[in-house]
Amino acid sequence: MNFVNTGEPLLKRSDNQSNLYLLSFKLPLCWLHSLTPVTELSMLPGIRSLAVAMHLEIYWVY
Repeated sequence: MNFVNTGEPLLKRSDNQSNLYLLSFKLPLCWLHSLTPVTELSMLPGIRSLAVAMHLEIYWVY
């Protein structure tokens, strides 16, 4: 999913520098594998889990 800026400067700079524009950002998913250690005797050793993490990628245009 991309969100594109309307063209307004995100950050204003001084007169001798250009404005900074936010072009778009994406939210890709990353699959994370983990191996949970045993913390109680009733737990099975090596319980596997799978999680999804979202990474925020921001693209800037000068």
